[in-house]
Amino acid sequence: MSCGRKAFLLCKNMTPPEVRYYLHKLEHVDTIDPELLSEAEKCEKNTKVLLTLAKPDEKIVEKYGRLTNTLVNYQILALENGSRMV
Repeated sequence: MSCGRKAFLLCKNMTPPEVRYYLHKLEHVDTIDPELLSEAEKCEKNTKVLLTLAKPDEKIVEKYGRLTNTLVNYQILALENGSRMV
């Protein structure tokens, strides 16, 4: 099976390795702050990063589906705000 690609629309300028770091943080999400999730959904997404997905990345994207992009932005905002992400 070939590795897929996914475009991430982000609220902050990032490199592909940084996006992959936040993507892998989703493996350990236990609780989600609804207010921060709403902020992640509504934030202005000026940056588009195309990521080539390895098998572990594909599993995460399959698990969260269309919500993956929002959850990556959620992780970014959580770190900026100093919130616990898991």
